[in-house]
Amino acid sequence: MTSPHPMAHLTGERFTVEAHLGSGGMGVVLLAHDHQRDMRVALKVLPEFEAEHLARFKNEFRAVADMAHPNLVGLYELFVEDARCYFTMELVDGVRFDAWTAREPIPGGVDPLTASAKRLARTRRDLPDRVDASTPFDAPRLGQPLADLDRLRAATAGLVEGVRALHESGALHCDLKPSNVLVTETGRVVILDFGLVRRRGQLVDLDADVVEGTPGYLAPEVAQGRARSEASDWYAVGAMLFAASTGRLPLASATTYAMMLRQMQEDPPRPSVFADGVPPELDDLVVALLARDPEARADGADVQRWLRGAA
Repeated sequence: MTSPHPMAHLTGERFTVEAHLGSGGMGVVLLAHDHQRDMRVALKVLPEFEAEHLARFKNEFRAVADMAHPNLVGLYELFVEDARCYFTMELVDGVRFDAWTAREPIPGGVDPLTASAKRLARTRRDLPDRVDASTPFDAPRLGQPLADLDRLRAATAGLVEGVRALHESGALHCDLKPSNVLVTETGRVVILDFGLVRRRGQLVDLDADVVEGTPGYLAPEVAQGRARSEASDWYAVGAMLFAASTGRLPLASATTYAMMLRQMQEDPPRPSVFADGVPPELDDLVVALLARDPEARADGADVQRWLRGAA
């Protein structure tokens, strides 16, 4: 007889857990067979059944459960039973955005900065007052510059469609980054992980003194405690394109807090400063997406103009 999976106790009898797919700030993701649907699904489980965590977990599911879009992961059913909470979603067989767009494979498909920092949930009081610009810093490489431009264009097109679909529904993702965007073998781009999603009318963090997001992809106005907006998501898209183009994050620093402070105080560099062969149109677009002022920041329409080849 086959031994049950060590995490099988987290779900009901309807599912057979086959493997552990990953863990995040808001849950554990398992590969499971849904006997009622007779299909394999991704199953996200809330490991701690506490009131605050439960509310956030339910919000993650309900914010996008009624959306059906090819560039957003499909969510199926939410279960709350016997001090357990979990939901099922589409199982996406793909690789992360930066691994798919890289000219050469990224070992393990992991970027060293966000893999170690993951999501940031620290108070603004922890941010440094200044950055010592005299201290040299060799930013970690995230991939192989320059990304395959054709693949980057194709993947960006799907990414933009998914982000715009979210925004048109009144939702913000709030944690866009390469590991939350998968690309399948057929080139389908799928946005996932809605643990920090916000709806219109809920655009300010619940705790105004807490920073939530991922360093390097977090818009400077969010780190300053200002309200999130659609522009905050487009900043993250700009950071993803910068990383794909150069193999590093913009304004990288020795610590995540120093990097966030630089994002608030400095204009972003052009990707062409760090990598040869970046087309001028892409160079301009990335800088515009990373504008410190959200009112002046480029958006999805600007990205689509680049995709169509317009200057």
